[in-house]
Amino acid sequence: MTVGRPSLILAALAADAAPGFTFRSYRRVETNPDIDQLQLWDQEGASYQLLIPATPAGESEVAIELQALKIIEPHQEVLGLDTPRLIGQSMDSDGTKALLLSLLGGETTDLAKYAPGLFSKSIGEVLARIHNLSPEIIRDAGLLEYDAAGILRNKVAEIDSIAQTGRVPAALLSRWEAATEDIGLFRFHPTVIHGNVSQDTVMVSAQKVNGLSGWSSLKVGDPAEDLRWLTGGALRTTLEDTILNYRAARESADENISQRAQLYS
Repeated sequence: MTVGRPSLILAALAADAAPGFTFRSYRRVETNPDIDQLQLWDQEGASYQLLIPATPAGESEVAIELQALKIIEPHQEVLGLDTPRLIGQSMDSDGTKALLLSLLGGETTDLAKYAPGLFSKSIGEVLARIHNLSPEIIRDAGLLEYDAAGILRNKVAEIDSIAQTGRVPAALLSRWEAATEDIGLFRFHPTVIHGNVSQDTVMVSAQKVNGLSGWSSLKVGDPAEDLRWLTGGALRTTLEDTILNYRAARESADENISQRAQLYS
């Protein structure tokens, strides 16, 4: 598998994936070493993204992204947001599959500028709707599923690995270890989660969340994972309002979800 394909080759793959489309410009995107990416614009100004694996890990990620989009597409109306749309597929000379996806409208999020209001209400409700989806859609597709005990084991292993680096202050390490020893903290029902909620995947229009991309981490897991970005970067009042709106839309949320999100952030 070729690593670092030339942009001209990527543009040709995009053209092959979308017969009849005319792309007026493109630029290379280098945010993931496992995937060669190209952003393209058509004559109307609509934007698209070509993804093609550059490593075996990228091959798995692209395959799951495609599978996840197919799983989520029938639920877009329930979720109340846009997701990327598959425009077409093509293959390079090595037989590696490339995906051409539509890019979502709106702007990326800067958590520091959002006070309680439309943003906190919409992000809280969107995450609640995702977590309210039936886990069966993940099981039927054969995607990853973790139970609470497995998630706790993974976190303990992660903390042990970090501790071995010697780069974490002892006081912080002690707080992490104490949290993982609190069995009650990890008493929750796993849900469908996006798994990659971040500045790069949440799109906003007029301070309201209108789209979510980056679905390659879709799985059944800890819903607190989807709150960690907000917990680590949002204004305190905005985070509190997000959690209030989230709980209003998902009454079954466990009482310790905010504490775990803090642990993960």
